[in-house]
Amino acid sequence: MTRLALLASFSLTLLAGACNDNGLQSIGPNNLQVAATLSSVALASDCKSADEPPAGVGASPCAPDAPGCGGFCQQSSMQIDISAANGPNAVAFSIVKVRILDEQTGAELYTLTSRDPQLWLGDAYLVWDELIRPTAQLKSTYKLSAPDWSTVNTRDSLGAAKTFRVEVQVSIDGVTRTLVLDGVSQEPPVAT
Repeated sequence: MTRLALLASFSLTLLAGACNDNGLQSIGPNNLQVAATLSSVALASDCKSADEPPAGVGASPCAPDAPGCGGFCQQSSMQIDISAANGPNAVAFSIVKVRILDEQTGAELYTLTSRDPQLWLGDAYLVWDELIRPTAQLKSTYKLSAPDWSTVNTRDSLGAAKTFRVEVQVSIDGVTRTLVLDGVSQEPPVAT
């Protein structure tokens, strides 16, 4: 292999790694090394009832104005696992953008919004201030808006459930990275 071919191969490997950035390592101005992984995504509905349970728990009461509400609504959500090395300061974490892409074509289908950051602490989700402290091992969850499923083709040409790629841009201590999860499909409706 020539030196030029070897260099090209090395560059392609780096680019491929940058495109699939789960497990990112980021050192921002506060010198805290952080790894983040998009561990799961549930694409369902957007439940906006005031009395819904925390995200990630499952079915919750429908929003009162939801058309065809049968009494339950499954909240769209995502879970991100975060770990930090030892360091001097806590750093800020935030969601910049959540996109759903067609897994086959790469075409962007929807941009979703995230809300209500929470952490799993023992046996319940609690409100999270989106700070990553040194040596933290976090399991975070966010509620997501939902696509207008009537405009998204959720079946492939053979009638099987279509899978999507979800890309989540995050900011960690001011450094933006993209987390990716492939093979995500629309959650089946909750039986009421």
